[in-house]
Amino acid sequence: MPNGAYDHLTLLLDTSTNKIGYLAVNNTHGGTSGYFDPGVIVEYNSGVISNRITATKDIVLPEMGGSVKISGVAKVGQTLTADLSGVTYTPGTTDNVPTYQWYRNGVAITNATGSSYKLTADDFGAAITMAVTADGTHATGSVTSAATGTVAAADGAKAPAAPVAVSKTATSITLQAVTGQEYSIDGGVTWQDSPTFSGLTPDTDYTIVTRVKATATQQASAVSTGALIRTAADNADLNGLSLSSGTLSPAFTADTTNYASSVSNGVSDTTVTATVVDSVYATVTASVYNSEGTLVKGPITMTSGVASDSLPLSVGINTIKVVVTAQDGTTQTYIITVTRAPRDDSGTGGSPAPTSAPAPAPTSAPAPASGVKTTVNNEDSGFATGTTANNVTTVVIDPNKLSAHLSKGNGQQLNVLVPGDGEIKVAGLTAANLKQLSDTGSTLNIENLLAIYPIPSKQLDLGSITKQWNGAPLGEIAVDIDIKRSSDALKAAAQDQATKGGYDLLVNPVDLSLNFTYQNQSIKPDQLTGYAPRYIALPEGIDLNKITTGVIVNPDGTVFHVPTVVTKINNRYFALINDLRSQGSYSVIWNPQNFDDVKSHWAQESVNNIAARLQLEGTGNNTFSPNRSIDRAEFATIVASGLGLMRQGVSGTPYSDVAPSSWYHNAVTIASEFGIIKGFVDGGFHGSEWITREQGIAMIARALHVIQPQEALSALEINQILASYSDMNQISGYARESAAQLVKAGILQGTGKQQLNPKAAMTRAETAAMVERLLKAKKLID
Repeated sequence: MPNGAYDHLTLLLDTSTNKIGYLAVNNTHGGTSGYFDPGVIVEYNSGVISNRITATKDIVLPEMGGSVKISGVAKVGQTLTADLSGVTYTPGTTDNVPTYQWYRNGVAITNATGSSYKLTADDFGAAITMAVTADGTHATGSVTSAATGTVAAADGAKAPAAPVAVSKTATSITLQAVTGQEYSIDGGVTWQDSPTFSGLTPDTDYTIVTRVKATATQQASAVSTGALIRTAADNADLNGLSLSSGTLSPAFTADTTNYASSVSNGVSDTTVTATVVDSVYATVTASVYNSEGTLVKGPITMTSGVASDSLPLSVGINTIKVVVTAQDGTTQTYIITVTRAPRDDSGTGGSPAPTSAPAPAPTSAPAPASGVKTTVNNEDSGFATGTTANNVTTVVIDPNKLSAHLSKGNGQQLNVLVPGDGEIKVAGLTAANLKQLSDTGSTLNIENLLAIYPIPSKQLDLGSITKQWNGAPLGEIAVDIDIKRSSDALKAAAQDQATKGGYDLLVNPVDLSLNFTYQNQSIKPDQLTGYAPRYIALPEGIDLNKITTGVIVNPDGTVFHVPTVVTKINNRYFALINDLRSQGSYSVIWNPQNFDDVKSHWAQESVNNIAARLQLEGTGNNTFSPNRSIDRAEFATIVASGLGLMRQGVSGTPYSDVAPSSWYHNAVTIASEFGIIKGFVDGGFHGSEWITREQGIAMIARALHVIQPQEALSALEINQILASYSDMNQISGYARESAAQLVKAGILQGTGKQQLNPKAAMTRAETAAMVERLLKAKKLID
């Protein structure tokens, strides 16, 4: 009869005599294994039964079925568990002891044979399944789960400590670098690996956070608390300046840095009081120099708003320099030229010596034999003499007379006019004269029929020149100027290159040269600290509509664009060239461009204008591809060329991926020198990468600073300027001030619907248009 898992067979053999014994019963379970059960109770009479009794039955085991599930989160580091609640047995049983096997993308995972499994990095990106199998004793069969979703990266670590600043300037903050961390300055909207943030606003608070970077198998960590870091102040301005003796001329204003004052002979010293705008961080010093440019006293440290120590004054010209240094190291120098009168004949020295009124200049005074004429403020004045021989006019400046004119006040306009178109050699000047020209804001122009050369005294770094001679006195450094036609060889080379390049050379090249000499050693300064003008005369009767640009002519005859406008002076037309070089060979070209694929484009005029000036070849078959995205190499080339920065003989490069043989090597290196472009933390430039509009905006803004340093904008001003653009909040933090400055200057325009579209790729047409607007806004081209 049935009895649980076993069948008991009871045989009653003889009831007359009660004898009990056990007989073995051979059972076959499921037809697979034979063994003796504990037995079947059999009652028998001794001696009656002699045969062995065998009972056999085939037992069928329950079959496993239903479903098994995986519970838990499929993420590295998490534990998955087999859920057997859906497993069934037919017929039912509770005695089965199942086994487990876990699989990764269908492949059994070694040693993963438990009811649970902890996901490892090896499982990242895979699908996990598991199979449960019956023990074969109490049940048979197996069930496999459905696959999990793709195993995700592990949760990030806890938030790291707040970042720590190690250095800062007015426009940058550098943090202590921590391996494996990244940084954000906009509340976590964007992240960067570099611990340095640049393009910031001076004297402004920034909140910077950090986190551990995500890896292939782990998400980024939680974000740290913010570190509030303030950029350095760059305000080196004064809001007050006065002398204890003498009155400033003109009266002090915040925008003026050059002043003059006169005192009687009896005044042998003075004090200066300077009040700084930034009384918290800025420092101020004062120094006095004699007429030879030799330091007499200083620099002495001053307290804002408090009179300085006494500064001695010599008879004649004294230069007081007040230097304000901002927190970030930015300096602003204020110059006060103090003229102490000579002792009078009576010996009293108590009042200025009387001066006789100058005779009125004749309106048509006869010219000297050389034809040289000198004027001060458009009035004749003999501060130079000239001699002419072999079509070379030598002009000798009288430094004492020149100094006397300059001591009369700021803004003196001095001219040396030489007739004809022969060579001019100017001698007699010293570096001290140039310093006085700069300090008084005065100009000295050398002119003939070839050119007008305003001496770039304000843009010359006289300090670096004197350092080359171990601080030689400025009064002992001679300055020579030369204006002449270029050599026949250079003219021929330039004409040959013009023929090859398909442009017209409108003016034979003219050489402008500036030379410094000390103890028979000469140097030619090259780079100026700012753009300086020079005027190349245009031929009479020239078609003003067929002038493209002024150019610098290289020794091999090739040319580079320099920013140029056409101007009229005394009924003569000139190419007004603004250049950062102190000298060079200059000409003017006609190079019209009219690309086929811009004829109906919104940027047609800008593209053709910039391409003509910069001699851009386009993209082949007389096309420019205006709507194509521009890469970093192309952008650097257009900007560097547009600003007239290109030169030959560029050596080296700051970037590991810019080979000397690459077509953009020179432009990228030069643009980097001027701070217009920057590389990446890996040391490369990545010239083939496209740039976004906001990246281009930041670089154009840096180019604007090269032309004319811009005042920093406050956060409020930035928001007010950008408020009319609906996507202003999409502009990354590093580019916001740049965008505002360009909008304010009329250089940056939206893309329609009052949007700046900062994340979009910048096109070649947009680049040409922005460079053109930049140069026009600063009146460098017309």
